[in-house]
Amino acid sequence: MTQFQVKQWDELSTYFTSFFSHVSGNVEQTGECIRFSSPPHLVETSLSVFRDGRFGAKMPLHGIDSKVETVHFQTEPHRITFIGEGLEYIYRIPTQLIVTERDE
Repeated sequence: MTQFQVKQWDELSTYFTSFFSHVSGNVEQTGECIRFSSPPHLVETSLSVFRDGRFGAKMPLHGIDSKVETVHFQTEPHRITFIGEGLEYIYRIPTQLIVTERDE
């Protein structure tokens, strides 16, 4: 598991981009936000992390907006855990979006 404090913004955003490199979808990055969004025809989901610690996640059956201090990345299974005061939220990447070597 790899983890970052949100205040480690440059490292966090670089790892975020790398983490989603084998996931179908698009990563957009600005100085204040990094965002993943999937192709809607596969699974409609998105995940945004902001430099001030806010984050938002949208899945077909739920969504969340909150603020965190720490972000944990886990590659097997593909998930990201957001931890803040009184909050632990796990964003699981749908298996339909994982690109395997044979898909490439």
